[in-house]
Amino acid sequence: MSSHDSINIVFKCMLQGASDFLVKPIRKNELRNLWQHVWRRRS
Repeated sequence: MSSHDSINIVFKCMLQGASDFLVKPIRKNELRNLWQHVWRRRS
């Protein structure tokens, strides 16, 4: 999660293992979608 949405920052995070990137402020539907994705991967 970051307040910066620069493509360079997103790319660096993904290279270091991030599976998603959220920009502050987070919307409820974005957080819900991420949670559902994480939950499905664990099941």
